[in-house]
Amino acid sequence: MEFRRQSLLLIVVLPLLVVAPAVLAESWQAVGTHSEVDIDSIHTADDGFVHYLDRDPPRADDTTATRESYEEAFDCAMMISYVGLDDPDWKANGHPVKPNSHGSELMDFVCSHLPPAEVAPEPPIETPTAVPPAAEPPSGN
Repeated sequence: MEFRRQSLLLIVVLPLLVVAPAVLAESWQAVGTHSEVDIDSIHTADDGFVHYLDRDPPRADDTTATRESYEEAFDCAMMISYVGLDDPDWKANGHPVKPNSHGSELMDFVCSHLPPAEVAPEPPIETPTAVPPAAEPPSGN
């Protein structure tokens, strides 16, 4: 009897433990009419690209509580979008982001929502330093 209780407990609790952390860490925000972005997922990865989680917004006939999300990335400086990050060659499949498109709206949103510690600081402005006048050679008189 104890074994059945433990087995039932594992069957019920284990899936909740796997799903719960992902649900708690999410903060989804609609971007345009075609995407939702998890703001908490936006970060600069070791590859230098800005990674984030994206998903389709709910449809009127959608009764499920969860929708599948996908990790995607932007090269914010070069305006390139990367999808399908589960593919080992995803970096070879970047697409330029077209101005005034949903992609540009999404990129602007994602690239402007980096955590403050990850935003590259502006380079310091160099001020000219005063050079002391050269000493005049002693006169021979």
